[in-house]
Amino acid sequence: MGVLQVNANDENGVLCGNWSGDYSDGTPPVHWTGSLAILQEYHKSRKPVCYGQCWVFSGVLTTVMRCLGIPTRSVTNFCSAHDTQGNLTIDIYLDQRGQRLDITTDSIW
Repeated sequence: MGVLQVNANDENGVLCGNWSGDYSDGTPPVHWTGSLAILQEYHKSRKPVCYGQCWVFSGVLTTVMRCLGIPTRSVTNFCSAHDTQGNLTIDIYLDQRGQRLDITTDSIW
């Protein structure tokens, strides 16, 4: 339930996600230094705040859950992946010289 209230892209919640690199009509995700400013802006404007990415959503949700008295912590990692085919693998294709071929949109970052 908390995730739905934080995610504005699907449920008109607190924060809009944006992974395009264009943040001209909002705040770049890397500029946020905490959840308080996001929640205050949302409370003041009653409109979703632009923009967040996974770690920003995690921080805001952690803050909201703690305010509700639910013990919560944010968990992060050093290597993330996105499987675009839904086959539970990250596919990387290489040519005969070991050069990467761009025939999949799976990614690791």
